[in-house]
Amino acid sequence: SNNTFKNNISTGNTLRQFSAILGAENAGIYGSGNVYEYNMFGPEASNFIEWGSGVYKSTYSAFDTAYGASTHSVAGDPLFTTNGSNFTLLSTSPAIDTGVNLGTTYKLGLDPTSTWPSSVSTLNQDANGLGWDIGSYVFTESTAPTVSLTAPTTGSSVSGSSVSLSATASDNSAIAGVQFKLDTNTNIGAEDTTSTYGVAWNSTAVSNGTHTLIAVARDTYGNYATSSAVTVTVNNASVVVVSNVTTPARPPGGHKHDVIIAASTSAPALTLTPSTTPTLSPSHSFTTNHQLWDKGPDIKDLQIYLNDHGFTIAGSGSGSKGNETSTFGTLTFKSLVNYQKSKGLPATGWFGPMTREAMGSK
Repeated sequence: SNNTFKNNISTGNTLRQFSAILGAENAGIYGSGNVYEYNMFGPEASNFIEWGSGVYKSTYSAFDTAYGASTHSVAGDPLFTTNGSNFTLLSTSPAIDTGVNLGTTYKLGLDPTSTWPSSVSTLNQDANGLGWDIGSYVFTESTAPTVSLTAPTTGSSVSGSSVSLSATASDNSAIAGVQFKLDTNTNIGAEDTTSTYGVAWNSTAVSNGTHTLIAVARDTYGNYATSSAVTVTVNNASVVVVSNVTTPARPPGGHKHDVIIAASTSAPALTLTPSTTPTLSPSHSFTTNHQLWDKGPDIKDLQIYLNDHGFTIAGSGSGSKGNETSTFGTLTFKSLVNYQKSKGLPATGWFGPMTREAMGSK
């Protein structure tokens, strides 16, 4: 009584594959404390299981009925490497990953103090495959997976906080996960354990310039493979604050301004040069600062000015010549940026003192 019989293979016997007699059989599930689960007794055959003296079962279903519950038995040939001599499992064996976790006491599967053939693994069951194997011989394999980084491609220019990285991976067993890495050894996010494999990379966290990306695949037997490196160029815009800029060619005690400029770090240095101040028509006089999405009559006057001076808001419809509006929208913003560039002003799209002055207002 009180015997536990799990993760065992018993097959190839002449008469029967398993016998529980003289009290070893249970009077109903666990009737005498004996547990028989997750075992292999070979293919079903006439009288291949004896359950009580002289009482035979010819199917696993009949065995479950006599036991009083599912025995979770695995039917079929266990597929040993060599019947009768090498009881390691072939890679197609139905005994692989179909056992039950026996806990820390039984993790090795075999007694590590005993002498075993060199082909027998006593490795921890948890480190091999997707689950525990049935039988004493833990199945393992050393074939590395294959992995390829599919996006981005070599030579790409990338920017932003969510660059999409993706990879494909395959293995003769199963892929456990793929880890993306930056410049050889810096992890990008956590290992992705779900196919298809990908991660969003915040490229703004690294310096502009050349960087390498790789993907490292891990299979369920602890084998690793690294993809070919992909070289990309990070090119993120940065915000440069230029303070205390004195406008050239002003009367004594010239005006000082704080200017915010969006520019690439690789852009040439900003040079502020005097520009010719256009003659403002009597209908246009600006005294107020404005920015994107402001509203009011000043905005309509600004659109009229830009349209009249060759910086067209729109070819037709709202904002076009004769159809100016009182909303500082994205089309107005773009036209104002073009005007500022033409005058050598900071191209910020902000309608402030320097731009008003260029238009002949204060």
